[in-house]
Amino acid sequence: TANPNLGYLNCAKSLLENLDLSNNKYIMYLFCEGNRFKTLDVSGILSLSQFGCDNNLLTTINVSKNTNLSHFSCSGNQLTVLDLSSNSNLWTLYCQNNQLTALNISKNKKLESINCSSNNLVSLNIKNGNNINFEGLANDYSIDFKNNPNLTCIQVDDITFANEKMATKKDATATYNTNCGSTLVLPNDNFTVETKGESCLGENNGEINITANATYVYEAIISGITYPFSDNSLKIASLAPGTYTISITIPDENFEQNFNFTIAKAATTTGKSSITSKKVNVEI
Repeated sequence: TANPNLGYLNCAKSLLENLDLSNNKYIMYLFCEGNRFKTLDVSGILSLSQFGCDNNLLTTINVSKNTNLSHFSCSGNQLTVLDLSSNSNLWTLYCQNNQLTALNISKNKKLESINCSSNNLVSLNIKNGNNINFEGLANDYSIDFKNNPNLTCIQVDDITFANEKMATKKDATATYNTNCGSTLVLPNDNFTVETKGESCLGENNGEINITANATYVYEAIISGITYPFSDNSLKIASLAPGTYTISITIPDENFEQNFNFTIAKAATTTGKSSITSKKVNVEI
């Protein structure tokens, strides 16, 4: 949009396919439901407080930079992962009718209203220390975990409170517990790993590059050294030739994925030269 000082934007049900917000850093209220967005970048809008992008075609959405976000609604998309660990000011979350397999709102201490029904959840952690203040406990929309047939355990603050106040908010096959021991599940193609071998003998300058699709705070451990991720990518250089195992984890989550890779040793280079009639031929 042309106005860089825009503070409020509502373009809902406009059948838009693209929305460029790179020039709008001061928007506080953004509502763009019912369009045809496959991607949407709001990472530069640090002032964003209320954001609705329901009923689009989004497969990913990154709100890790929007730390002022208090209301977030992204229902009716195709999201498989949703990282809200940086959104400590979030009050309300509506993410129903997506393809989420795991959701953790334990870092969202202010959250009081959540609807994550009709997903593919196998892991749900709502143990944020604020369950007692969940709004609308008698309202099926404000608090709703139903229609997640593979969800067997929901991690909560207090089992007795949850069973008394939220018994109807879940499927009958799910139970409330203070420790589910659940494992975070990410898509098989979440990580891309590339290696580079040593360039010359004795240089020990092998390299590994890792990129991730889903946005989390990752850590990688190799040879006993922990490397934090930055912007979903990691580069480790100065590796000697050899075989390595790298373990990728997510702090505060039950997640670990291991990769084995080899840094190839540089090949020996040989050459010969010959001089004929002041001409030099070099063959390597």
